[in-house]
Amino acid sequence: WVGLKGKSDNWTLRLGQMWIRDLGGIGSVGGLYGEYRLPQTSSFGRWRFGLFGGLEPKIMDAGYVDDIAKGGAYVAVDGDRGRRHVLGWVMIRNDDLTERSVIVFNNFIPVGRKFLIYEALEYDLEGPGGQGDGGLSYFFTNLRYTFSRVVNVQGTYHRGRSLNARLITEDILQGRPIDPERLERLLYESGRIRVNVNPWRKVRLWAGYGRERPNDGDEWYPRAEFGAAVNNIGGIGFDVAASNYRIDRGDDSYDSIYASLGKTFGRKVYLSLDYTSSLSVFTYEDAEGGTVEVSPESDRWALSANVSLNRTFSLLLIGEWIDHDDFEETRALAGLTVRF
Repeated sequence: WVGLKGKSDNWTLRLGQMWIRDLGGIGSVGGLYGEYRLPQTSSFGRWRFGLFGGLEPKIMDAGYVDDIAKGGAYVAVDGDRGRRHVLGWVMIRNDDLTERSVIVFNNFIPVGRKFLIYEALEYDLEGPGGQGDGGLSYFFTNLRYTFSRVVNVQGTYHRGRSLNARLITEDILQGRPIDPERLERLLYESGRIRVNVNPWRKVRLWAGYGRERPNDGDEWYPRAEFGAAVNNIGGIGFDVAASNYRIDRGDDSYDSIYASLGKTFGRKVYLSLDYTSSLSVFTYEDAEGGTVEVSPESDRWALSANVSLNRTFSLLLIGEWIDHDDFEETRALAGLTVRF
């Protein structure tokens, strides 16, 4: 995108493919975006008003999705110590149908210097393509309390419903019948608490426990986590980190392991070797009403290098090998960062 800013940042205008961060996960748009800030700051904070409209951008490529238009508006207020409140509305039109009409709310509140609250919410005003019901589609809250320099506690709660509004709307446009179960949506819900301990300056330890249910009507399953990280061991530039997430589902237990070893070479090169072992569990019903569970497991090894060429350019190189249940993948990634 390209843009202009007014004096004292009172207004902003952008044209192109961009992400409006105040609107969270549905803030991507390709088109025109403008924001106006009130010049004075009230006792509650400084108010901002935004308006945008255009096309739905593609996720992984430059370009736009055919026949998908997007637009909306928001009002936000920024206060001291990063406090922010956002209320917005986003509409996505698929041809002549309303794919989504969503109220968005984001909230970040620092209470003193020790307690932080973050909340994000999406509320659909109607079902996809006018089918089904609207309602709360996503809610997330994150609470963090710092007891001292050594110990802090973090709690999260996550609840939402997931459905493919794009696919449902396209089925309606093509005249294909809609299964009512697709409009009921998949429910996910989880609550967790995590304790972080920094006993020494370069050492971090953490442990957590939570409960979750990945589908509507499922039982609650416990999840435990623990990990440790040490930076610049012995002052020679080595960094080590390791963690494990464990899910207990009755007779079955699953582990997801992560380990990393990094080393600084001089002032310009950082190398890292990473290992990840993970398991994804998919449960669905077959055509005869039976339940099918698939558990694909994978191991990932990755070697990355971050090279600072000078004050302006830095180079990122990543090579990784992934071993799945029945196939393997080899990937390479190169990136260049330019600082102006």
